[in-house]
Amino acid sequence: ITAGGATTFCSGASVLLTSSSASGNQWKKGGIDIGGATGITYSASTAGVYSVIVIGCGSTASSSITVTVNAAPVVSNISGNSTVCPNNTLTLSNATVGGVWTSSNTAIATVNTGIVTALTSGTNTISYTVNNGTCATTVNKTITVFSAATAPIISPRSTLNLCTGGSVQMCPLVWGYSNYQWYKDGVAYSTASCITTNLAGSYTLAGQNGSGCWSSQSTAAVVTMNPLPSVLASTGPTSVCVGSTITLANATTTPSGGSSFWNSIAGIATVNAGGVVTGNSHGTAIIAYNVVSSAGCRASANYSVAVNAIPNVPSIGYAAPFSNPQQGAPTGGFCVGKVFGVAGFPSGGVWSATGCISVTSGGIATINTTGAGSITYRVTNAAGCSNFKTMSGTGFVCAARMASSQSISTNSSIQKEFALFPNPSKNVVSLKVDKVIGEGQIIVTDLFGKTVKTQPLSLGSNSINITNLTKGMYFVSTITSEGKITKKLVIGD
Repeated sequence: ITAGGATTFCSGASVLLTSSSASGNQWKKGGIDIGGATGITYSASTAGVYSVIVIGCGSTASSSITVTVNAAPVVSNISGNSTVCPNNTLTLSNATVGGVWTSSNTAIATVNTGIVTALTSGTNTISYTVNNGTCATTVNKTITVFSAATAPIISPRSTLNLCTGGSVQMCPLVWGYSNYQWYKDGVAYSTASCITTNLAGSYTLAGQNGSGCWSSQSTAAVVTMNPLPSVLASTGPTSVCVGSTITLANATTTPSGGSSFWNSIAGIATVNAGGVVTGNSHGTAIIAYNVVSSAGCRASANYSVAVNAIPNVPSIGYAAPFSNPQQGAPTGGFCVGKVFGVAGFPSGGVWSATGCISVTSGGIATINTTGAGSITYRVTNAAGCSNFKTMSGTGFVCAARMASSQSISTNSSIQKEFALFPNPSKNVVSLKVDKVIGEGQIIVTDLFGKTVKTQPLSLGSNSINITNLTKGMYFVSTITSEGKITKKLVIGD
């Protein structure tokens, strides 16, 4: 017999024995046939004395070979989880004491006294070996290191440079994590997917993937909280009339690198850059003085202004039983000597007049003379707001009312005194009268009856400048106490 290896080994191993006879072998252990062991070789795995004979030839047994098998230690299976995330640890254990832990690939995971530290994703074998001095037994456990989650990117929804009272919402730029963990200044802060904060600090975010592995923390989002500037109360009047102005002031010093400005919170009043407030409609206006710091933080001081309504004053008209003072006068004119009254005005107002018109406190007006004049009615309410209406015009000497059977345009008593030349003309035309009864007026009208020029009528020659009139047919009339005389005037090239 030839032994193919050591004949002394630990349980679980074996040695291959080979016979010198190519056939007819019968292997024996302790002199007793081993059933079925008739080949040229035999693998001995248990202790004993082995020999072989050649069957049928009556051969003697071969010299024997003694196989010694030492007992190996019995080792329990490794217990503990078989999966772990990178940069995490898991603890394995074994009931058999005195063993040694080893890792098949220390680039994937290391092990120390049963504590496995995962380094990167992959599959690794952790072994536990017990040696009794003669034999060793090893048990194995396969562990899987999952892939780590990618670190999130924080996406702020607004500026991180906040002002007192402000806040910012922050979310992950890319969604899809199973869980989230926010940190503020390195301390766990929130597990919500998005957070809204008004606290200064350094914020980071970690995400957990579907394998349960957490990412590293994101790049920090640093929130800065800036104080609001201080603003003094504004000073100035507290009321204004619609359509009038008041001026407010504020003693706040504009911060270095900052700015300040006025604005109106409601449309009841407007305010310009100088603090001048204009009342627009009746109500309470809120005027704000705003100060902005160099960090962009804004603070305001509000000032209430009462905008008071002005009295309603209607346009000046004529009231019965007086006649219209413009009847018989050119457009925009009054007839001298006319007396007229007005009605429908709020009480407490004051009448006044200028030029050719005088007026009583009761609103009875008189056209006293020729020339420009006006009449005004002004009302002031309890809030000190006033409103007025004015009627302006020019006093003219108007033709006396004639009997229906008398034609003033052919009044023979003055017709011959009225000469108009040159006619046609294009620059200046002269109107010569030899007789004027009282005051008189010259009126030039177009073919549609519209007055285009007026001037006083004097005895002798009157020059009428017509350079601003277009060519065509016009009518020139004189009006005196004797009546009205009209002649045609042609303005040519």
